[in-house]
Amino acid sequence: AKDADECVVQIRQSKTDQYNQGTTRNHYRTGEVLCPLRALSEYEAQAPAKFRGEQRAEALFTYQDGHSVTREDVTSLIQLAAVASGFEASDCASHSLRIGGATALYHSCGDLAFVQRFERWK
Repeated sequence: AKDADECVVQIRQSKTDQYNQGTTRNHYRTGEVLCPLRALSEYEAQAPAKFRGEQRAEALFTYQDGHSVTREDVTSLIQLAAVASGFEASDCASHSLRIGGATALYHSCGDLAFVQRFERWK
């Protein structure tokens, strides 16, 4: 992931996936401080075993002991990052990722209808 320009994430299911078809999202290197590929590269450097071996795709979303990464785990990390950035932990949760992603997408394309379709929002 260190030299990659793109990462493809496949989400097999979510609460908004009415037809249980899953979805695929591509993330690209931005070169900015908040770059998804930079974060992934740093994560890989800290936990290389999660990116290697037969269960590579599964391992990205599980701990080494085999239990799944939960929404609470993600929220905890987001809140730690918020506090480190000078924000209140209570103002941030896992939903902040969805809101932030939609906002970034809108700012990049300027098409609200596209963002609504992409995020599967009415």
